[in-house]
Amino acid sequence: MFNRTNVFILIAAALAACLGYALQRHGVPFTQPSGVNVLRVGDPYADLSLPNLEGQALALSTWADRPRLLNFWASWCAPCVAEMPVLDRFAQMQASQGVRVIGIALDEAPNVRQFLTQHPVSYPV
Repeated sequence: MFNRTNVFILIAAALAACLGYALQRHGVPFTQPSGVNVLRVGDPYADLSLPNLEGQALALSTWADRPRLLNFWASWCAPCVAEMPVLDRFAQMQASQGVRVIGIALDEAPNVRQFLTQHPVSYPV
């Protein structure tokens, strides 16, 4: 189970964690690069509007009163495809709590439609 590679990875991860903790503990400030806008929880954001599968614009502000989980995915991305059933179950379980899962496909609409016929999900894409 523990070969040299695994032991090396564990040691490297432990050292990185210790270094991160030490930097944080001793107050090394994070300097934000110039020209980069970092949003924090609760900050206002520019509304994003993307076409749905019918070509109609759909804005994220549609669900502004609810928590939203954005899932960026593509039909050619194997991990994305593997996580979709899990996200679909999550979306169904959390719907009563107001949580909305929104799929943002990085494919052309015809490819997405064909993909969703074989891998349907209940959340909007």
